[in-house]
Amino acid sequence: MPPKSAFIPRSLLIDAGEFGQDPDALWRLATDIDEAIMLWRAREQHEYACVILTSLRPGDYSIADLADQLGQDRKWLWRKLAGKVPATENDLIRWAWLTGVARRTYPLDALTAFEVPGPRYPLVRRRTR
Repeated sequence: MPPKSAFIPRSLLIDAGEFGQDPDALWRLATDIDEAIMLWRAREQHEYACVILTSLRPGDYSIADLADQLGQDRKWLWRKLAGKVPATENDLIRWAWLTGVARRTYPLDALTAFEVPGPRYPLVRRRTR
């Protein structure tokens, strides 16, 4: 079994049961840069889970069918789609290929409850010539 995850993506939603179900679910905003990074990852995972789970219904495909296609364990894949564990970077790339949905980016200001210092241009020059 993989190691315990650093965070539970669904815990960042106002209603954890909406993970992978409601594309318009409401999120708890981050208060620092590390939380903003986790929120970004959780939102991206949620959006792919919504697309994947919606696409399984019309064709009567199962999680087992999807797991076989992706070469993954069915139970572990379900935990990722339900937001109980974080998807890996490799998962997100595979899900982008599977769904044909381009990966998203979110500006830092859209992820935080108030202005949080983060990497931005212009950079501060530390040395002179």
